[in-house]
Amino acid sequence: MKGNIKPEMITQFNEMLQDHESVLRIYKSTWNDYGYEINVMDDVFIKNNSLVYPNDDFYKLLGDFFKGYGVELSFNNTGTTFWSL
Repeated sequence: MKGNIKPEMITQFNEMLQDHESVLRIYKSTWNDYGYEINVMDDVFIKNNSLVYPNDDFYKLLGDFFKGYGVELSFNNTGTTFWSL
């Protein structure tokens, strides 16, 4: 059985990003009920809807993290929103 993404997982992953001093964060999707968006963290000088294109290292970290919880991810066509299968 495949797992679902839980809010605690998002919090833990965002803390990991903070530890890496990354400006990326995961947010609950604003356009669907089950997805999560990859975006820059809130900043007075950056619109939260700015397009970001994380590198392969980020996607490996993200995928490995959720695999540890038995969660397989699926992405939209730009790779900026994901959800569990």
